[in-house]
Amino acid sequence: MRRITSGIAAAGLALLSLSGCMSLPEHHVGTERVDGAFVSTDGKLYLVGTLRTAVFDAAPFRAYRELMDSPLKDAVACARLNYRLDVKGNAPAETVRGTYGMLLHADRVTPEQAARFGLQRLDVAALDDPARVPERYLKAADPACGLPSGGGHYYSVLFEGDGVWVRLPDTSTLLEKSRLPTPIQARLEVNRAPAPLFTPLQAVGSVVGVAAIPVFLVSIPFLGPDHWK
Repeated sequence: MRRITSGIAAAGLALLSLSGCMSLPEHHVGTERVDGAFVSTDGKLYLVGTLRTAVFDAAPFRAYRELMDSPLKDAVACARLNYRLDVKGNAPAETVRGTYGMLLHADRVTPEQAARFGLQRLDVAALDDPARVPERYLKAADPACGLPSGGGHYYSVLFEGDGVWVRLPDTSTLLEKSRLPTPIQARLEVNRAPAPLFTPLQAVGSVVGVAAIPVFLVSIPFLGPDHWK
C-alpha cells in the first residue's frame, strides 16, 4: 500500500511540475526569410516569404520611400525588418506586427531633415551592457551591417504596421516579378500566452487563404544591408 501511495504521489508531483511549465508564457526568437516584396493596386504591401506572406497597409512604406528618395539615403547605416507575433493560448498566429527600423549616421543628418522625417537621436554606448542599448537601436541593427561594437551616434526611424499572414494562390509567379536582389532575413519574435495543459500549440504563422490578389505590381520596396556598407 505504501508503494502504491508513493507512486501516486510521484505521478502527482510530475503532473504539477508539468502544469507549472505549461502555464508560463513562451518567448521565441528566430528568423523569417523574405524573398520578394511589392505594393499592389489594392494599396497593400506584400512581403513574400519562403513559408508564408505578410500583408500590411502600404502607408508606412510610402513614408519609407519618401525618405529613401531624399538625400538621407546616403546617410543610412543599417536597417532591419522585424516581425512580432503576440498569441493568446492556442489561437492561430494570423496577425503580425511589422517594423522596419533604420539607423542613419548622425553626422550626415541636419536638424531640418530630422524634424521633417521624425528621426530620433540615439547616442549608443558600448554594447556590452544590454540594459543600456536602446530598443530602437536593436530593431534596426541587423548583424549583417557590421556596426561598431563600441556604439555610436545615430538617428533612428521606425516604419510600423499591423498585418496578417496569407497564403497566395501562385507564389512562384509573383516571385518572378517581385524577387529581391538579396533575400531579407527578418527577425521573428513570438510571444505566446499560457495555454491549457495537454493542448498542443498550433504552429506559428497559421495563414488565411487568399483566392486572388490584384496583379499589377507597383513597386519593390526594400534593399538589404549590403547596399549600405
